[in-house]
Amino acid sequence: MRTITNRIEDAINAVYAPRGYTDKDIDLAILVHCLGGQALLTALNRRLAIPSLRTLEHKHAFTQVEVTTGRIQPSHFTQNIQNTILAPLQSSPLSPALSGHTITIGEMAIQEKADFDGKLQMVLGICHQHSDGVNLRLHDVASAECICEKLASGECHLGKEATIIAVTTWGNNSIHPIPAAPSCKSETPAEIADTMKQAINSWKTTGAHNQLGPIWSVATDGDATCRRGFHDFLLKDELDFNSPLYRTMCLLPGLNLQVGEGDITLDFNWKHIFKCMSFFAHRICIANIFIRYLYTLTKPQGHCA
Repeated sequence: MRTITNRIEDAINAVYAPRGYTDKDIDLAILVHCLGGQALLTALNRRLAIPSLRTLEHKHAFTQVEVTTGRIQPSHFTQNIQNTILAPLQSSPLSPALSGHTITIGEMAIQEKADFDGKLQMVLGICHQHSDGVNLRLHDVASAECICEKLASGECHLGKEATIIAVTTWGNNSIHPIPAAPSCKSETPAEIADTMKQAINSWKTTGAHNQLGPIWSVATDGDATCRRGFHDFLLKDELDFNSPLYRTMCLLPGLNLQVGEGDITLDFNWKHIFKCMSFFAHRICIANIFIRYLYTLTKPQGHCA
């Protein structure tokens, strides 16, 4: 009661001005925080009265993802699954309902520059494919100069894109990145397949398979490297006749019944599939027009249509 009275007195004295924020205000503050950090958000909060960082923490759930340094290892998957997915469940009084999950993989454009993580004392932004021969931990000026020399010689590269692997749940819009690693876009299909196998195995070893549910599918866009890499281990077996999934799939003519271990299916973005279909349809249309044009040139004179 005393706190409420103090707030009323502050409002009368014009030292307290409560504000109501809309969803657009929250989205704007999140964008400012992502692009400019806490300092810019604080400055705009005082000047333009947009939501502060404390307001965002109350109204928006931030997902903390450990940025991958060096080559992607199984420990990166297990650490992020434990911290971002399983840890919040321990504080919840309700046990989560079992559901199917999809592991997605995609790329996001990033700025090609190196950064320093004071917590890890390591350099960020180096592509994970060629980071084996580079010591990313900074000890002194010589270690920083060594990284610069290897970047200049081409032994390693700055990441052009961030390869992001995430887990999404069927039935809701939740998505949890595990992990995010800078890439120079030189992955081979075998490397992509090995990375996805690590993600699937980590889901089982951390206990998420039993607590939340199994992995039902692996989703990707139309990237040719992903398609080739996932083809060998996700389209290697015929769906078992006794599988519950078979009763649904067999009624859908035109779809293949090839699955991977654990009946995991391979899904592609329909947008890219339609793009491929429209590309070939466009080429066929042009070929038909060209054939008709040649026919008009070679048609005998006086020929009646």
